[in-house]
Amino acid sequence: MDLEAFDAPEVLAALSRIACTDDNELVLASAGESLAGIWIRNGRVDWRVYEELSPAAKSEVDARLKGQAPQLLPGL
Repeated sequence: MDLEAFDAPEVLAALSRIACTDDNELVLASAGESLAGIWIRNGRVDWRVYEELSPAAKSEVDARLKGQAPQLLPGL
């Protein structure tokens, strides 16, 4: 899905909604990966969205943040 190049509010809202509610594991993981890329580039995580992520999306976010920006994951 590689949408991390786009961080307009509409894109973030759509990715957040998909990463929290879709029923397809591949779509959930892709949305999570895109959110992680945006958060890494912006240097901050939206913790409100993070807490609502599906397990598949959260797994992708955690892996990417741990590998590329562990400073954004305090306490994890």
